[in-house]
This record gives sequence, structure tokens and C-alpha cells, in this order.
Amino acid sequence: MKVLHKIYFISGSLAIFSIIVFLVYVESNASLKNGIFKGIQSEIKNNETSNSDSQRQIEISIARLALHKINNNESALQISFDVNNPNAGTLILEEIKYDIIIQNIKLVSGSIGQMLEGFLTPTADTFPIIDNSSIMLKDRKVIDRNFFDPTIWKNVDRGASRVIVNGTISYKSTTGLESNRLEKNFQFSSPLNSTF
Repeated sequence: MKVLHKIYFISGSLAIFSIIVFLVYVESNASLKNGIFKGIQSEIKNNETSNSDSQRQIEISIARLALHKINNNESALQISFDVNNPNAGTLILEEIKYDIIIQNIKLVSGSIGQMLEGFLTPTADTFPIIDNSSIMLKDRKVIDRNFFDPTIWKNVDRGASRVIVNGTISYKSTTGLESNRLEKNFQFSSPLNSTF
């Protein structure tokens, strides 16, 4: 009987030992795989970071903003944007949308270019900007002075007005076979120069 108990005890101990070894093996294998996956994920994130670091955002600034009085009722606003591509590849500028705000009142809205859907067409109003170069884009809007408070025009005509120019620039960046549409918001404060 004692021998039988010893056999049961030894076989039970072996079974428990086998279960413990199996669980340790499964756990260490899962940790190893998890570590490998974490390593791969870390490598992917590092590659994405280095790619995004190498692709710098397009730069935009106001080159000129002027108001020309046509007559007592109308003025022509002319705006020029300087757009710079600081990257090694060509960017396709699709559209600049902008608002000009004076004394918390929207003076005018405008857009230059055309947001593209699908493929480029020969008549598309887009602007390629080659690597490390810039282009100047201009727009002109006629403003009916009667739609606004006369005190605005007194300040503008005296050259004592500043405006806020804000908006969004949309462009495409091509890396290898991949093309990405990107947008950048901008806001500037600028004097509004008036000429007669």
C-alpha cells in the first residue's frame, strides 16, 4: 500500500511539474513573441517618424497686400502669396483659400487654384513647385465700399489699418509611388496699404 502511495505521489508530482514546465514555456514564448512584435512596432514607428521628419511642410507668407481705390464706391484688393517648397521633391499646390478680416468683419474671401478630385487634368488649375523653390500667386477682388461701415474706410484710406489674413493651403506630396493630400492652416496680421 505504501508503495502504491509513493507511485501516486511521484506520478502526481511529475504531472504537476509537467504542467508548470508547459505553462512557463507558453508564457516565455508569448513574452518573446510580444517582444518581437513590440520591436517591429517600434521599428515601424521610427521609420514613420523619420519619413515625416524628412517631409517638411510647405511654407506660405504674404508677399503683398494692397487696396487700390477705383472710385468712391469700389476698391480693388490685391494679394500676393509667396509659397515655398522646402523639400527635395516636387509638391503640387492645389488651392489656397483665404479670408481677410478687418476690425472683426470679413472684408473679403477668395481662393487661388482648384482642389482636385481624382486625377490631374491638363486644364487643372494647380501649381507644381519644384524642390527647394518658391512661387508667387496673386489674386484680385473688387470690394463694394458701401457694404461696410464708413469708419473702416477712413482708417484704411489713412493707412492706419491692419487686417488678419487666415486660411488653408492644400497640396499634394508624392513620395515614391504614394501620393498624400496635405493641408496647412495659416494666419497673418498685415498692414493694409491703400493707394489712390
